[in-house]
Amino acid sequence: MKEKKENVLEAGRKEIEEIDRAMAHLFRRRMEVSRTIGRYKKDRGLPVRDRHREEALLADNEKEVPEEDREAYRAFFQEVLALSRSCQEEIQEGAWTEKKA
Repeated sequence: MKEKKENVLEAGRKEIEEIDRAMAHLFRRRMEVSRTIGRYKKDRGLPVRDRHREEALLADNEKEVPEEDREAYRAFFQEVLALSRSCQEEIQEGAWTEKKA
């Protein structure tokens, strides 16, 4: 019985590691696109934050999450949005350089 529990634990940990790697890859892609959008906004004098867009993204994406996990997802997604905004703000302020990439 103990061996079966350990196999479940190890299998679960392996799956979590795979998910974490996929999330890291997706995060990297998201930040690259955020920088592209940040440069676009800077060139056109557009503000970094678009609350309506953020709310629409959250409302649309949280549909993919079971009700019992939505509060945690909202916190997760809001942090991702904050990181993307921070990246774009650095570009707006001229603090971002291609050397950071």
